[in-house]
Amino acid sequence: MHKVVIVDDDRIIRKGLSSIIPWEEHGFELVGAAADGEEGLEIVKEKHPQIVISDIQMPFMDGLEMTRAIKEFNPKTKIILLTGYEDFKYAHEAIKLKAFDYLLKPVETSELIEKLKHASQEWNVENKREMQFTESKSLTQEKFLKNLHLSVKVEVNWFDKDLIKFISLGIPEKVIDHLEGTRKSLAAKTSVSLPEVALQAIKGIHLIFHEASTFAQNWDSAKFYDSENRIMKLESVDEIFTEVRHIALDLAVFVSKLNKNQKHSLVDKAIEFIRHNYHDTSLNLQRAAEVVHVSSAYLSNLFKVEKGINFGDVLLETRMKKAMELFRQTDLKSYEVAEKTGYSNPQYFSSSFKKYTGYSPAEFKKLK
Repeated sequence: MHKVVIVDDDRIIRKGLSSIIPWEEHGFELVGAAADGEEGLEIVKEKHPQIVISDIQMPFMDGLEMTRAIKEFNPKTKIILLTGYEDFKYAHEAIKLKAFDYLLKPVETSELIEKLKHASQEWNVENKREMQFTESKSLTQEKFLKNLHLSVKVEVNWFDKDLIKFISLGIPEKVIDHLEGTRKSLAAKTSVSLPEVALQAIKGIHLIFHEASTFAQNWDSAKFYDSENRIMKLESVDEIFTEVRHIALDLAVFVSKLNKNQKHSLVDKAIEFIRHNYHDTSLNLQRAAEVVHVSSAYLSNLFKVEKGINFGDVLLETRMKKAMELFRQTDLKSYEVAEKTGYSNPQYFSSSFKKYTGYSPAEFKKLK
């Protein structure tokens, strides 16, 4: 069964799509629904769906931004984009981002089911091709090690995305904890051989060098140029982990110092940008990320690590506090306050305001 996630800020459409399609009957499982791209991205990272159905125009992170972020960590995900506007620029951008398809609202249920089936078929073909490639690659690695009179029986994948994330965010303590936890886990597995650990260490180091080029271009990786040969000569798992830890920590400390040398953290700069531009209806995660020169997915992660909240939470709070201030200090009408706080749709503003304060704009004005 293929997993599906729906992302649309229109509650009626979101609920309608969730309930009107007989998912299981067609071989699908609906695993989540979100009201904006940032929330949708979190669900996708947690549930790993094969298919995502998303509106394009949404607050905080729109469908195109979310597609870009999803493709960064899982290019295989099939994304079907929906929009109420027949605008060529959306279609062009959707194609550029390799979205699976682009449909105009209102979407016929039968048409959407057909697209879902085509998307699942394409995912199956790509997944099978990838598995065949991985299998072929594994056989090549095994042959390489056998030529060195070694044998590989089990694939050990201890270089996951969390380690790279901690390095890229410049958190040395997390890097140490992560590697130590992995080392202990491996030590408890009697079936894991030294050559297996060495091979994964070499793959992991290659990954670190590759990722460093995206967030730490000035890091001096040349000093570790001979790490591959050194690892192949080491005689214990602990020695291999020490070598990897040395490289991972060097980069994490470099990134940490880079961040500290800045007057404000990237998140603080993004928050400052929100405070000065909350009234702009086009303000979203992608715009803020461009201002601080990082990807939207990276900035979203930074918000969670540094502040424990999402970009969308900060933007919503800033706009709502300003709206309350305007209602208290002026006689502006609700639609005028909406315009001054970055909302082009007065109904959506009223709905957000009531959800945030517990009062409708009309009720809140009476509290003055």
